Amino acid sequence: MRKGFLVAVVSVLVLSAAASANPVLVDEQYLTGELAQRTTPDGLGIVAADGWLAEHGGFKISWNLWFQADPDPGLWNYSYTISDLDGSALDPDLSHWILELSPTILTRDDLEEVILNPSIGWDDVEGPELWTSTGDSGSTPNMPAGGIWGMKLDTTQDTYTFQSLVAPIWGDFYGKDGKHEGVQATVWNLDFGTNPTGTDAPFTGWIPTPDSEIDPTDPPPIIPAPAALLLGAIGIGGVGLAGWIRRRRRRA
Repeated sequence: MRKGFLVAVVSVLVLSAAASANPVLVDEQYLTGELAQRTTPDGLGIVAADGWLAEHGGFKISWNLWFQADPDPGLWNYSYTISDLDGSALDPDLSHWILELSPTILTRDDLEEVILNPSIGWDDVEGPELWTSTGDSGSTPNMPAGGIWGMKLDTTQDTYTFQSLVAPIWGDFYGKDGKHEGVQATVWNLDFGTNPTGTDAPFTGWIPTPDSEIDPTDPPPIIPAPAALLLGAIGIGGVGLAGWIRRRRRRA
């Protein structure tokens, strides 16, 4: 009993070190439209290699996020589109990509409480787990040091969607093409492995990810509408810890 508790605590501490201590909610102006995208070259938010370099057509990830109040308590809708810089189909195409999650999502059950109605089947979703670089081969070549705690989406779709009870915060992603030998096209956000610590724009180095530190089994009474997202993330860390403790007590 004591040993199991110690292992759980150590696991949470290790994972928390790789995640944001002060996640920042996404400002309303970044939810859709001109600012809701990241592209190559690096200065515009995306670090890419091989076939996804800007001179080879480039890489763009854009998103459209909106909140629907009905049915109560409401749902956030997440839609990500991946393409060349000019909006045409990505070439080479995508094999899979990984979207960051908060380390409070410890199990598959936890994940399926946060991510609802994905546009690809759950058989094509792996994780949550810690993904790290596999060197020059494998499924995550060239990934920056530290890796990413998240879900891996095995898909060649241009657009991927899901719903969630939780609002978006700034986070990381990583992607890879379908090539299995030689140089591989890889991509990630500019400030991968770090997190915003304030509310000043622009947030060019990250993309929106679902704030899974909020316990979806005990959500706040009011989920913020987009206009409320100008607020900082004061207290989110405490909410995440409290949610984790509540879940562990219920499952004890």
